[in-house]
Amino acid sequence: MAVADFVLDNSVAMRWVLPNSGRPEAHRYADDVLDRLVAGATALVPDLWQVEAASVLLKAEKKAQISAADTERLVSFFDALRIETQRQSNISAVIAVARTHGLSGYDAVYLELAIHSGLPLATADEGLGKAARTAGVPLYLGGAGI
Repeated sequence: MAVADFVLDNSVAMRWVLPNSGRPEAHRYADDVLDRLVAGATALVPDLWQVEAASVLLKAEKKAQISAADTERLVSFFDALRIETQRQSNISAVIAVARTHGLSGYDAVYLELAIHSGLPLATADEGLGKAARTAGVPLYLGGAGI
């Protein structure tokens, strides 16, 4: 298991990319998480994180919210942060977490990783934040803004 400070949900990182989407408090929370990463914290993400990030970036390009050059700069920016990738747990564990907490498989991957790693979860997703609290997983930075 990689040494990390928290599990990073894609909902946080995409607030860095699309600053005009979602609630302002979620953006403040995402900025606080980013400040911690820039200061040297390490985030743990499932390998699904890269696919989700690519999907959001490409969709933003298609909507002309960002350019292809912006995408390349953002990918380089992500690569410069201390974000460690962890292979997803087995599908049975993800399904069990999803069923127990009423989550999509995508969100369950993040919660299952937080449970398995014993790390707090950084999320800007209200439903995932609620499920984390129910599962006894602490929210990174106290879950401000969620």
